[in-house]
Amino acid sequence: MAGPDDSAQLEALLQSESVGIAILDGQLRYRRVNQRLARFSSYTAEEHIGRTLEEVLGTERWERIRPLLHSAQTGAIVVGKLLDEPHLQVLIDVVPMRSEGLALLVYETTPRRDAENALAVRLQLAELISELSAAFIELPAANVDLGIEEALSVAGVALDLDRASLWHYDSVRLTLTATHEWTAQGVPPGLRGHAYALPGTDYLARRLFQGDIVVIGSIDELPSEAVALRSTLATMGSHSVAIVPLTIVGELRGALAFSQVRHARDWPSELLPTLRLASEIFANALERQRSDRELRGQLAFERSYRELSARLSAVSAEGLEPALAEALRAIGQALDFARVALVTFAQGAERLQQFQEWHADDITPFAAHLQELRLEDVRWPRGPVMAGELVLVSSNELPPDATYASRFLEGGRLTLHAVAPLTVARRTIGAVILQGTEEPAIGRIELTHRVRLLVELLGATLVRIQAEEERKHTLEELQRLKSAVEAERDFLRQEIKGEPGHRELLGQSAALRRALEAVDAVATTNAATLLLGESGVGKELFARAIHERSRRANEPLVKVNCASIPKELFESEFFGHVRGSFTGALKDRAGRFELAHRGTLFLDEVGEIPLELQAKLLRVLQEGELERVGEDRTRRVDVRIVAATNRNLARDVASGSFRQDLYYRLSVFPIRIPPLRERRDDIPLLAAHFLALSRRALGRSELEFTPEQLDALVSYDWPGNVRELQHVIDRAAILAGDGRRLVIELDLHTAAPEVVAAPIMTPSDLQELSRRSLLAALERSAWRIAGSGGAAELLGLRPSTFRDRMRALGIERRR
Repeated sequence: MAGPDDSAQLEALLQSESVGIAILDGQLRYRRVNQRLARFSSYTAEEHIGRTLEEVLGTERWERIRPLLHSAQTGAIVVGKLLDEPHLQVLIDVVPMRSEGLALLVYETTPRRDAENALAVRLQLAELISELSAAFIELPAANVDLGIEEALSVAGVALDLDRASLWHYDSVRLTLTATHEWTAQGVPPGLRGHAYALPGTDYLARRLFQGDIVVIGSIDELPSEAVALRSTLATMGSHSVAIVPLTIVGELRGALAFSQVRHARDWPSELLPTLRLASEIFANALERQRSDRELRGQLAFERSYRELSARLSAVSAEGLEPALAEALRAIGQALDFARVALVTFAQGAERLQQFQEWHADDITPFAAHLQELRLEDVRWPRGPVMAGELVLVSSNELPPDATYASRFLEGGRLTLHAVAPLTVARRTIGAVILQGTEEPAIGRIELTHRVRLLVELLGATLVRIQAEEERKHTLEELQRLKSAVEAERDFLRQEIKGEPGHRELLGQSAALRRALEAVDAVATTNAATLLLGESGVGKELFARAIHERSRRANEPLVKVNCASIPKELFESEFFGHVRGSFTGALKDRAGRFELAHRGTLFLDEVGEIPLELQAKLLRVLQEGELERVGEDRTRRVDVRIVAATNRNLARDVASGSFRQDLYYRLSVFPIRIPPLRERRDDIPLLAAHFLALSRRALGRSELEFTPEQLDALVSYDWPGNVRELQHVIDRAAILAGDGRRLVIELDLHTAAPEVVAAPIMTPSDLQELSRRSLLAALERSAWRIAGSGGAAELLGLRPSTFRDRMRALGIERRR
């Protein structure tokens, strides 16, 4: 069984700054020492441990204290003066412990103190420490309530009180509630369950949160602002009271109240340290009880979670409904909720598709008509839940538009409401609704965490069952899913095939020839190549040419636009991941580097890679090794790198936004691709090529350029380069309509005669146009908004959005 120095309760005393405390074993060796005592000697607190009392005090002081120790070893509490030196007067008390050993209490005092009062207070303190420590010292956490009752009795008798009570502080309801009480003989009890409101503006609240002991000799002495406290004391029949805050690490957990009912009394200042130390013992006991309760609750929750996970992982489609019913019951009991309901949404999230509920025996079920509930009419908590947020509020926090939630409060018994979304692939497919009768003892943050874990289990089960049903009932759907996966793989591994040579790189200009000569020079090597040039110059075509003229031409060329990959998905996209490595990782997936093994990886817009992710890319380029996200296995890859950018990477390196080592790794062989304005001789050839493509696509073989149009094309600077030229030709062919004349639109200072000006519309014109569009869709669908062929589908809108626009434009439904 634990000894006194091992007891958690003594930790509160050992933290005291007002009294020096030491615990000695049977051989008078130091076992525990607090910092206050260490200041009276030349040894630190750690250096005391294991030394004898004589060794620390010295021979002279040891001889002066020996008589006190001898008396204490007989079982008596001894109070005596040890040191009286010119600049220091120290008093020492010796308290025998229940197990072998002694406790030393050392005080610093001054000659001006009243010796008689100090002696009485010290004796009282020593007795309290001995008795209160005995009440808690070997008490299991499960029996702390019994220990509190005994300790209140000890404190009440020792201090000659009429009543001693312990009050718990509720930080949510802002109340102090009496949970334990002792009364002297002849004083009737009756405080248990009494609650005292403790808002921040209350007189008692301000004092307790400051850590003050509130001493009231007579209720007539209370200030005018303490109206609530005066009324409560009068109701309790208390003439005098001392209220001591119970705090743990500066956080208020409750209060001790010591009071006189039959007569008033004085509370001398010498008694206050006694009350403070008593509160520390009680607070430490409560904290041990709370920690034990939290640990037991956490273990129970983890056990429930494991059991539920095992049951749901084995459930089949046929057993889904009873398994969900059992899961809802398990969730309600594990989280201490009185009602738990599961709802899933129909397509478009307009109506409930599935509804299941568990509720405690004394709770009525949700109304049957909830099945027909229109979700668009539920304003709260529809918005937050559809956005993927978990909502947790008490009844007094419900917003005014929570009309549906307010219907099911069981006459006010249900006070806690939680709604957790069921989310799959960032899409909310349903929700779990939980309602309880009281605030959680574990706190809202921990409760939110546990709700999320359990709801994720339900969501994963629903997704798994749905997938199993699809595979079981239709082979065609299975083939479609397989084809989709293969299509995704092919997209990631697409090989850009073309005719040998540089036939897609059209042109005869000297600038283009120089660039193509560089391509020919580097293509047959494995050197990393950096393609530099403005947007739209055809960097991808140059990368294709390098790949096709290399020894890797029969292997894949994998393209990746670095600017389009979110930072949080960078590792997964480039290096791959294993199933379960993060939310949404439902299967193993190879990254771009693995897909390009033995081939070429084209990193377009490489300058857009975030700085913090560049080091991970550099490691693969240098060592040819990578690990998939969530996997310890190291994989080797053989990849030829071709990178491209329209940024000035050298300038980015100088500014610190791009790693210098990565820049040198990528730019072993840089190739500058000339912009179209430096290749004006190539513009007619490129324009003719793009026009031929447009004619073939539109079936318009008669379209031709005029000499004036070709001159305009050659003289234009083409800020968008070859891509802009292609778009201009495509647009010109489309705008030609049924005629034979191309309509060329260029952003020149001198307007071309074919330029067509866009109409100017005022806001009222746009509103009227929108109104006509909605009315036309309603007429065509016979005023049916939702469903196949409805007005919302005709305009590509959600039905709820369509109705919102009807209301905004003043369109009323036909009767």
